Amino acid sequence: MVQIQPNANFHTASQRTVFDVRQDERFLEYRRRWYEYPRHFIVGEFPIHLDIESTNACNLQCPFCAVTFKNWGPYRSGYMELGLLKRIIDEGVENGLCSLKLSLRGEPNLPPTLFDMIRYAKEKGIIDVYFNTNATLLNEDKINQLIDSGLDRISISAEGTTKEVYERYRVGAKYEEVLSSVKALRLIRDRRGLSYPQIRVQTLLLPELEESFPKYMKF
Repeated sequence: MVQIQPNANFHTASQRTVFDVRQDERFLEYRRRWYEYPRHFIVGEFPIHLDIESTNACNLQCPFCAVTFKNWGPYRSGYMELGLLKRIIDEGVENGLCSLKLSLRGEPNLPPTLFDMIRYAKEKGIIDVYFNTNATLLNEDKINQLIDSGLDRISISAEGTTKEVYERYRVGAKYEEVLSSVKALRLIRDRRGLSYPQIRVQTLLLPELEESFPKYMKF
């Protein structure tokens, strides 16, 4: 029997994952299907997950990113209209949609409608709403609004553990500011006595960073 490993290019370095705190029945069934369907080549009637690009614009110029070089075909930056997103969510919920990621190429903290997008998805019953971010635009007000809107989890992308390496790859970002913002995110969440959004930190394991990866994990 042929099996495939879903998300084979993603590796969890820590002993815990962002899913450890979620044990309700609907969530566990959604994660079971997430892993079992691709392993056994099962195709449902409708996707259980959608990536919706809330924006293809970004405020950084990272040298490894397709957005920097505009090499994903014809390119015109912009934000998704809230009405369009609502129609996609409505159709998804009618067909059993479980999870929604509001990012692909762009920085999701740019659109002014981000909080409305998250709130609408949660009000409609989407189990798992999240996005990837470079965290450069996080501040206390935005963090509180993300929490209030019901965001389930957030993945923060960062390469390296020093100012020199980080700013070499995250061109346009300030190491100290991003580090402070990530600390504030956790502090505000914990101070409010909440378990969400779950916080995940991720990196591209670039060849020149492989030797320092154990230090990254500790950091």
